[in-house]
Amino acid sequence: MAASNAGKSVLARRYAKALFECAVEEKSLKSVEKDVADLSKTLEASEDLSRALTSPVVSKARADKILSAIFKKAKLSKITEQFASVLNNNRRLNILPQVLVAFEEKAAEARGEVNIDVVAASKLNKESLKKISDSVAKLAGKKVKVSQEVDESIIGGVVVKIGSSMIDASVKGKLDRLELHLKNNDAA
Repeated sequence: MAASNAGKSVLARRYAKALFECAVEEKSLKSVEKDVADLSKTLEASEDLSRALTSPVVSKARADKILSAIFKKAKLSKITEQFASVLNNNRRLNILPQVLVAFEEKAAEARGEVNIDVVAASKLNKESLKKISDSVAKLAGKKVKVSQEVDESIIGGVVVKIGSSMIDASVKGKLDRLELHLKNNDAA
């Protein structure tokens, strides 16, 4: 299964790169970036819609109708519409969410930015986010764009995701590592 996910990830990055290059060539990068952000939000907001688009049992014709409805409502650019149609024709809508994320990463990279996700048990204040952002900017040597998420299950601390890397400084993470260490010592 991990190999399958890795294959999907590579394929998603290829499609994202193709969309990015097409958007740059057509001088439509800003509008395609907006489309990608809107489409991501739409899929996140509706689990049923996301499932319908990414399900292998949904026919191409049905997926085309769903896509047309999205295009009509969201007023996406022609490039984005054509791209989604290509994904559908190639039966690759199942990787659409990964393609959208990969595109956003590619666009941020082109702007000299790095996107980070900060997960905390409660909403962090601006000062705390700035400290995290400044630290990552110093390490990465790039501008940092921060998105914040609240997950009460981490108890305290933060988890910072930078691309495919993750720094887990959460209480839950520390407890999990302690539990693993204790189990390993009991087994010895």
